[in-house]
Amino acid sequence: MTPVARGILYMIIGTMLLATQDAITKLLTVTYSPGEVMCLRGAASFGLLAVLVHREGGWRRVKAKKPGLVWVRAVLGFFTSLVIVSSFQRLPLADAMAVLFAAPLFVALLQGPFLGEKVGGKRWAIIWLGFAGVLVMVRPSPEGIDWVMLWPLAAAMFSAIRDTVTRKLAGHDSSTTLLLYTQIAGTVGGAFFLSSNTPIPEWWQVAAFIAAGSMAGMAHYLTISAFHLAEGATVAPFRYFSLLWGVVLGFAIWGDIPDVFIIAGTVLVVGSGLAMMQLERRKHRKNV
Repeated sequence: MTPVARGILYMIIGTMLLATQDAITKLLTVTYSPGEVMCLRGAASFGLLAVLVHREGGWRRVKAKKPGLVWVRAVLGFFTSLVIVSSFQRLPLADAMAVLFAAPLFVALLQGPFLGEKVGGKRWAIIWLGFAGVLVMVRPSPEGIDWVMLWPLAAAMFSAIRDTVTRKLAGHDSSTTLLLYTQIAGTVGGAFFLSSNTPIPEWWQVAAFIAAGSMAGMAHYLTISAFHLAEGATVAPFRYFSLLWGVVLGFAIWGDIPDVFIIAGTVLVVGSGLAMMQLERRKHRKNV
């Protein structure tokens, strides 16, 4: 299997795991604030991290080679996750996920100024098509816009910046290193939201935090690996495979059905992502 094919496979598996833990996280936000979820879920992920660090060769092997940039990515990861969890607290799962899928468009947009990759006319057209889809989902009207939809849009922006930094770190720090620092930042950052009013988890909530933390950890490990193996614009569109799973989970657990604005906007966003993928494939073939 080629590195690009492995990157695509890792992205698909990672986003499916992430969608499942998103549903678990949404269930936990009924009792816990987003910050509390971040802290407890992050703490629950360190069992998986210990295994990954051991496989990597021990703690010395996962020490950051570019600590400044790694910590920048970790902090961006914390804010990304915090805003994502806040989105799930306020919106149906599939609605929030649909807007979050604007992230690959931001990735493509940022590749020019940050990575020095050329953004041609066709790519610009695809990016604007995708943002038109986001605008449909935000549904502006004479009375204003649905402000709650800006939560996942902000998360998509944070996610794109984080993913762009991930590309800058390719070849320097391993996926395990980036995941370890990100989980530390998320757990410590979330701890500031803990208080004497934070509920003590029941047994099923402990199990849910462990499941969500492990899934989130593995999902981020796989997606980080995907960005190390292939260009961001190539692997990022495969995140859309998790949308269908998110719709299934949202309907099965909460009975949510996306409305016409979400469906129409999703078609434009996903369509632009697939068009971007096709454009990158043609570019790769010309360079071979």
